[in-house]
Amino acid sequence: MAAGRKTGGRQKGSKNKATLALEAAVQAAIAGLPTDASSLPLMQSVYRNADLPFPVRMKAAEIAMPYEHPKLSAVTHSGDDKAPPVRHSVELVILDQRQK
Repeated sequence: MAAGRKTGGRQKGSKNKATLALEAAVQAAIAGLPTDASSLPLMQSVYRNADLPFPVRMKAAEIAMPYEHPKLSAVTHSGDDKAPPVRHSVELVILDQRQK
């Protein structure tokens, strides 16, 4: 540093190649959508685009997933209201593999 301030090099706030490429890909994806499209088709086009970096595609898939597949709900396995709770048991059966 000369005289206590930065001289030369990249300007503060300028974007690198990866950021510029990502913004261009997102703009291309948006341009291909109808004007009344919701965010789900946009996220789908991002995570299906093989030209984008993998972390970007994974983040888009993570955002879109709740809208594509329902969440599983917890199920309580209890029997009839008057009957005791259902009990599950597992038996271990060992077969003798030796020839007699």
